[in-house]
Amino acid sequence: MKFTLFALLFLIPMLVLVTGFWDFVNKIILPNTTWGLYGRDFFENLLVEIHGAVFDLIIVGVVLYWLEQRRNKKTDLKGLRQDLEDLRFYCGDDVSYITYGKLKRLISLAGNSVSIPEAKLNSLDIKDLNLKSSNITAAVFIGSRLNSPLFTDVKADAANFIDAKIQHATFCNVSFRRAKFINAQLKGVDFRHCRIEGSDFTNAKLQSAIFNGVNCKGVSFKGANLRSTNFKNATNLTREMLLEAESVAYVKLPKGLTI
Repeated sequence: MKFTLFALLFLIPMLVLVTGFWDFVNKIILPNTTWGLYGRDFFENLLVEIHGAVFDLIIVGVVLYWLEQRRNKKTDLKGLRQDLEDLRFYCGDDVSYITYGKLKRLISLAGNSVSIPEAKLNSLDIKDLNLKSSNITAAVFIGSRLNSPLFTDVKADAANFIDAKIQHATFCNVSFRRAKFINAQLKGVDFRHCRIEGSDFTNAKLQSAIFNGVNCKGVSFKGANLRSTNFKNATNLTREMLLEAESVAYVKLPKGLTI
């Protein structure tokens, strides 16, 4: 299909030149002689017909090319989604690299809405991961570095961020229920618009993190560094939770809660 379009695009200027310099062509290349029906009028009518045929072919070619590209895109998307589904059961050392490569390809084709539950994305340097209305339930980011992730309306329940480093994050309406952030570096991360019930922040670095208005039911901060962490208006946060932390210096607490 591409070759046909290129051939037509090459033919058009040639056709225009022949038509524009017809007098010269008719006199030098095609002498003004006749043989049966072949004469000046015949070739002039032929050029007119060719013009119409070429433009019709271009329109049809463009439409067919668009349909072919659309079909190829659907085929690629189906293949990528199937590959990501199959990678859930692959345990090779390169599984994370393969998964991340296919995820980036999927996002480039389908946009930021993806479904990759239980995806393995360990020990990676992930930059500017933008997910919207996506499902990454039980995805594994052990030891990965997430730089400037943007998650909007993302379901990340039971996701595993053990030993991960998250910085410059933007989380809006993200569900991290029962997620594991053990030993994770989360300095300054804003969880205000997230659900974190049942999450495990054991030994996490949470200096200056923001949990303003968040429901902390069932959350563990055992051994976590909560220095300057903001818990204003947080609910279900208990004194016992905070006493298990490594540091609670300068922590901002909900009204009525003291350490």
